[in-house]
Amino acid sequence: MKRIVRVVISLFLFLFVILGVYIIIAWIPVKYAVREEDFIKYGKFVLLQGNYDTGTGWSKVGDETGFYSDDKIYDIWIEGEVKPPAISTSFGGPQKVYLCKVEELPELRDIKGIMCQAYKTIEWYPVYPVIREPTILPDFVYPAGFINIYDMSDEPVW
Repeated sequence: MKRIVRVVISLFLFLFVILGVYIIIAWIPVKYAVREEDFIKYGKFVLLQGNYDTGTGWSKVGDETGFYSDDKIYDIWIEGEVKPPAISTSFGGPQKVYLCKVEELPELRDIKGIMCQAYKTIEWYPVYPVIREPTILPDFVYPAGFINIYDMSDEPVW
């Protein structure tokens, strides 16, 4: 009986250690988020949001004038070496928004029959609050002020 109790306690301790390491890693910042009141500091930029419904993968949801209304959002194509992290295609739900300093490319891109404006991304920052969906642990466990190593993957945050 003592042996079974020790094994059960050992398993619980092991699970708590694994969970603790996961949470500690979730609190190591990779890139800090930009608040809406600080957008003006970045000059000319676009606000991008992941869009897993279309072939482009990204929608332009705003620019230096602010966020667009729902009827003005449109799909765009981004290219270049510097891109925001890939969006999660495994699950639906809200996607992160990124502030991207971009260079507008002169030619449109034909993406699955849709002509899209193309941009070359120079620099990107996540927009506060960082949205994570889906998550297993409660939302307060995950930081809203920066992205972590888990966010840099296109896999869901576990």
